[in-house]
Amino acid sequence: MPPDAAKLGRLTSAEIDTLRQWIGAGAQYQAHWALLPIEPVEVPPAVTSLPVGIEPHNAIDGIVFAGLAARKLSPQPEADRATLIAA
Repeated sequence: MPPDAAKLGRLTSAEIDTLRQWIGAGAQYQAHWALLPIEPVEVPPAVTSLPVGIEPHNAIDGIVFAGLAARKLSPQPEADRATLIAA
């Protein structure tokens, strides 16, 4: 809950009534994706048709490159250090 320093006060009568109606109606709740348990992801097989100089460095790269290949897209060349700093 928020700390007392937040000074948010109490719920209004209208907010309390809304909660009571929601509970009375069965309190249907849909879990938010961020609160669901993490499920393992199968890493796609290595993409062999990457342009020269483009290599996957980790499993995330493999997933991204597989997604690009499925859409018949090519990855952009890796940005140089100066470009990354300026971004």
